[in-house]
Amino acid sequence: MLNITTSTGKYLRYEVSGTLSRKDLLGYYRQLDQQYATAGKLQLLVVVRGFRGYAGLRSLGTMLWNEHKVFRKVARYAAVTDQRWFARLIRLLNAVVPTVEMKTFTLKEEVMAGAWLKRGSLEQ
Repeated sequence: MLNITTSTGKYLRYEVSGTLSRKDLLGYYRQLDQQYATAGKLQLLVVVRGFRGYAGLRSLGTMLWNEHKVFRKVARYAAVTDQRWFARLIRLLNAVVPTVEMKTFTLKEEVMAGAWLKRGSLEQ
């Protein structure tokens, strides 16, 4: 499940848990496109708890087809998670995608993640 909890200006906060459906992903990409069109490069905060993958091949294909497009629409990406594999993936992406600053935080550090995003919006 993907649940967008806050969407204002350049800031988007969402939560991911369980499995992601194609419908979840299409709604998320639609929201990103709309927000980017009005606000420019975005600051994303994702909270990932108990993510178990994609609901099927169509949802996985939707992610693979669209996720790379997100990089040009995002300035900073804060990942708050209890899943080590996801944190490792974000750190790897941070090293290979120079156009987006990415950082990981534990679930207890969500306030710090928000502060890190806000510092980035002041620098832009």
